[in-house]
Amino acid sequence: MSDHIHDRGCTAFHNNNDYFYELDTEFHNFVVDACPNTYIHQNYNMIQTQAERFRYMTGNISEKRLDDTFQEHLDIIRACLRNDWQEAAKQMSAHLEESKRATFQLIFSSTSAQSLTV
Repeated sequence: MSDHIHDRGCTAFHNNNDYFYELDTEFHNFVVDACPNTYIHQNYNMIQTQAERFRYMTGNISEKRLDDTFQEHLDIIRACLRNDWQEAAKQMSAHLEESKRATFQLIFSSTSAQSLTV
């Protein structure tokens, strides 16, 4: 996966969101697969489809979210490469919070817009 990131860089995503989503899914699967906790595997498998749906929706609305996600993934990877697991956990938590914020913003702004047109 790191070859994809190194070769293509963040600017490639502006031209090909599908490539970004493929890398994004690959990254999440890589992280989950590296974890020995079966509880995490089971729960990730239960939410994976919904999480991917929201990733597509937030990414299609905000190119900045794609860039931010890419940077958040790099921050997680850098911490892991330094074997700084506390920092990796901190960066992963920050990534999850930002993803949640973007998803809620999408849902609530869509709900507000719908209620005005109904």
